[in-house]
Amino acid sequence: TLYLPEKLSKSEEASNYGAFLSASALSALDMLDIQSSITTATNQSHDSIRAVNLIDLYYESKAKLIHKLLNQLSSVDASSSSSGGNEDGTSTTLGEAEMIVTRIVLILQYDVILHPYQIFVLRQFPTPSGVGGRNEDNQKTASDYLMSTLPSFDADVLKSKSSHFLAAHLPLIRSKVKTVLNTIAGTTASRLGHVRQILYDRTDGADCKVLLDSNGVCMWEEAVGGMVDVRVVSHGTSFSAPQQQQETLDGNNNAAAAPTTTKKFSLWSALFSSAFSSLVHSLLTTSFHSVHSRIISALRASLANAPPLHRILPHEAHRNALRIATELDLALKKVSDDAHELLVHAEEREESEQRLRQSLYVQTCEIMGRLLSELRRILAVSRNESEMNDKYLSNADATKE
Repeated sequence: TLYLPEKLSKSEEASNYGAFLSASALSALDMLDIQSSITTATNQSHDSIRAVNLIDLYYESKAKLIHKLLNQLSSVDASSSSSGGNEDGTSTTLGEAEMIVTRIVLILQYDVILHPYQIFVLRQFPTPSGVGGRNEDNQKTASDYLMSTLPSFDADVLKSKSSHFLAAHLPLIRSKVKTVLNTIAGTTASRLGHVRQILYDRTDGADCKVLLDSNGVCMWEEAVGGMVDVRVVSHGTSFSAPQQQQETLDGNNNAAAAPTTTKKFSLWSALFSSAFSSLVHSLLTTSFHSVHSRIISALRASLANAPPLHRILPHEAHRNALRIATELDLALKKVSDDAHELLVHAEEREESEQRLRQSLYVQTCEIMGRLLSELRRILAVSRNESEMNDKYLSNADATKE
């Protein structure tokens, strides 16, 4: 039997000994559920059923916890919408949403991937000081004694269940996070860049990886390899494993074909990367619409103050056109510079720069087309009004005669 320390802080529970506490709970539930009437002949079959039931029970509890946090995130989204864009209210809401998303990320990292791998596959995990067994020899650790109360677990079954769990929940989490970010963080580039950096640091950041690897039992990539089937998880998520490299049809020249590559699982790519790309595009759309409105206002003001068409001097027309074109160029350059400064990140510079260039190209083409269409419409209206005025004057002169 095991005896526990008298006091264990919540921070220690969450960061260091979550696997130990989960294994203890599973052991207690398993012992309560064991049927003493099972015969020796069916012990092996019974153990496999116990193992599957415990894995199902474990992931069902994590699913309930994630859905509870997603409901809290929906409440934050609703309160943000009712704040009406108030700066203080937005900052408070952003902090609450950040805390909830961080908890969800920690659950995925530790409770869904790392701790189950330690418990069900390695059967070894960190234990707090003061935990030990009674009447044990020195060859066994506390985790050995605890795991001896649990059946053996099939690693393939575990990997399948964890992968399907991620495939079912990652799209839900991504959709909800995108909605909340679009409401509370999509107003300015600086706020969006700040939130993006925080979430990246807590999923794929260097410090995060060091913390995940510091458990003393296994490395993070080892746990991911044992728990995540990328082909299953990528179905319905924002990332997918790269396609296998195809051999050429040259039967004699393809002996040294390049080896296939497999994309690694990344919580950042699965949850946040595409969401932020979409938010960047929305933010640029808003910025370009603002530029369009300002330039059209300046263009209308210039045309309103201009003399009749037959009295416009060429150098005045050139000066006004050059001023408007210069304002447009400066406005577009400012949008582009701000976007590159705040929305391109060192950790994935090539990918973020490519997405930003594509979005800037699309938005620039769109605003130039809108401006040309608006200019043609204004000129057509002005020409019709001028023709009507000339016709009215000619009719008036003919009446006088």
